[in-house]
This record gives sequence, C-alpha cells and structure tokens, in this order.
Amino acid sequence: MVMLRGHGGGCCGINYMSGFGLATTADEIRALLAQTRQQQTRGILVEAVVTNGQLQAYPNVGRALKETGFNLATRFQNPHSSNICNVFHYNRVPRKFARTFGGIDRDMVGGGL
Repeated sequence: MVMLRGHGGGCCGINYMSGFGLATTADEIRALLAQTRQQQTRGILVEAVVTNGQLQAYPNVGRALKETGFNLATRFQNPHSSNICNVFHYNRVPRKFARTFGGIDRDMVGGGL
C-alpha cells in the first residue's frame, strides 16, 4: 500500500510516496495526491523514489506514476545499497524562478537550481 509522508524536518513542504507494490494503481496515487495542498496550491512538490528492481518486479508502478503526472527527475546509484534509484517528481504547476534566490547565485550551489 502506497503511503504519503512529509520530508523530515517539515521545513520544505515536500511530500514523498513510498510503499509501491504489485497492487499500486493510478487511482491509489490520485487519491493520495488529493490529500495534498498540491491540489489547491501551485508549486508544491511530491516525490517518489523507486528502484530499478521495483520497476522490474512491479511494472504497474511506472505506468501509474506516468499516468498521474509524475516525471523522472534523475537517476543515480545509491552507494549504500548499490540500487539504481529513479527519482520521480509531481508538480502540477511548477513556478519559474530567476537565476538568483535571495542573493544566492545558482553557480554557488553547483548550478543545480
């Protein structure tokens, strides 16, 4: 059963989903998204991290994420588990930001902004 949780610390407002499995459906994901402020407020992020192993064992998960509007943000190999992690983001109406954030230039933080 998929669960929706807040990122640790509660400072960024990002929610994440976990607990994907064979029974995961797009309707289940939509029901969880409906519980977030994302449905009322633009610019709030929901994240899902699914390993290659999970996607192979449960192909329905990738289809359900895509169907509900999640996009693959990045992939990386976790050095602790050796798993390939696929990071998906859902952001219904993303906000565009200028090159700087409160005087912090994107070059200062590795250009990832």
